[in-house]
Amino acid sequence: IPDTAQLGGTLRSFQPETRERLISQLKATVQGVVASLGGTAEVDIIDGYPATINHKDQADLAAAVAATIVGEEKVVRDATPTMGAEDFSYMLNERPGCYIWLGSGSGGGNPCMVHDPKYDFNDNISPIGASWFVKMVETSLPPLA
Repeated sequence: IPDTAQLGGTLRSFQPETRERLISQLKATVQGVVASLGGTAEVDIIDGYPATINHKDQADLAAAVAATIVGEEKVVRDATPTMGAEDFSYMLNERPGCYIWLGSGSGGGNPCMVHDPKYDFNDNISPIGASWFVKMVETSLPPLA
């Protein structure tokens, strides 16, 4: 039987309060289980990315602009939240904004997510993405004098 053990994992939540509660309960559970077996434990939590949560006004604008380009029927306004880690979450914690998924396909006939080695970027989506960015600027910024 080994003298030590090391466990690792990821803990994600949509709300900071939930994360704090989960961390507290995790530490208490680990300490309780290990103590009941006569051992000691050290629980180290490394903060990762916060949840990526869009602001409503900016998400509504992004979706409205997308609908003018691809049609309302192709815009998903109520996507199921995901637990993926995204560095843009730090920006959204500081400023109102919106993180969008362009919908670039499923890997050229090999259904997979974008961080999969089989993913094949759909180059045909580039004009749609560029059009969305241009329309966002035209919609959001005042015209030049």
